[in-house]
Amino acid sequence: ELEQFAYIASHDLKEPLRKIESASSFLVEDHAGALNEDAQTLLSVASDAASRMRSLIEDLLRFARIGTATLELECVSLEVPLTESIRNLSSVVDEAGAVFHFVDLPRVYCDPGLLRQLFQNLISNAIKYRTDEAPEITVDAEVSDEICVVTVSDNGIGIEAKYAKRIFEIFQRLHNRGAYSGTGIGLAICKRIVERHEGRIWLEEGHVGGSRFHFTLPLRATK
Repeated sequence: ELEQFAYIASHDLKEPLRKIESASSFLVEDHAGALNEDAQTLLSVASDAASRMRSLIEDLLRFARIGTATLELECVSLEVPLTESIRNLSSVVDEAGAVFHFVDLPRVYCDPGLLRQLFQNLISNAIKYRTDEAPEITVDAEVSDEICVVTVSDNGIGIEAKYAKRIFEIFQRLHNRGAYSGTGIGLAICKRIVERHEGRIWLEEGHVGGSRFHFTLPLRATK
């Protein structure tokens, strides 16, 4: 019921938000010269708030859909959704000069679209929270007892162990909006995707030199 409410509420918020954005754009484009400095500042604040609200609504809708959508499960190589996610992020990957390391990844039983979204979120975070060095992202997988444990590592700024559980909660941010953009829902979406596959995801505590995430996926159909 909560997921259904989140979906309906988020969907219904899109129309009034569209009107706010339309009115703000009209004022900026046609009447900016007639507004004093205070009015222009307030208009800028309203436009920025509307933009953040749109991001929140879209992420909330995405989160709700993952919980209710029917899984399209099939046996695929991990390299398929991984390479598709890298291709979808090509602009930020090229801008950051990100380098990827992966080879001979196994086949798993999953919803390829959701897994692509999972990889995109983890890769986006690895690039966003990078140091002055070019991002290096490594994807490994280990097979054991009908389960595949996937590891995604990076050489970014890392995450303190005390935040290991908090980062997977919805709308949780460890940095202020001025330092890093985002809604704080990306890792919550990752957790939801993995749980829909009856797996779990966690941050490796104590890892130095970046962040290292692990998540489990089934090797074949369980039902």
